[in-house]
Amino acid sequence: MSAATGPDRPPQHELTIVGVGEVIRLLRTRAGWTVDRLAEAVQSDGTTLSNYEADTTRVPYQLLKRIGQVLGIATDELFDELVAFARSRGIPLPTYTRAVESARLASPESRPALTDAA
Repeated sequence: MSAATGPDRPPQHELTIVGVGEVIRLLRTRAGWTVDRLAEAVQSDGTTLSNYEADTTRVPYQLLKRIGQVLGIATDELFDELVAFARSRGIPLPTYTRAVESARLASPESRPALTDAA
């Protein structure tokens, strides 16, 4: 068993969705919030939130949901923003929307982490 999962921690299921960090940054700046203000509101820190926005750290689903709540954006709207991001970048939508839809429909207990890996 790896040190990352450990005997008391289940393995982390991950789903790669391009654009999560960029969409977080877009929504944050659109709302006029600083990284530090948003980080405090979601009980995180500025460095961690910056890493999410820079695509260097995976974004847990529950944190993505809290970010949306704090900014007044429904979870479905967050996923709609991700699909719009894909369209703007010419990312093939059938595969992309299936990945987004999988994340949207997964039960809260089994929600995978989201990341921006290209």
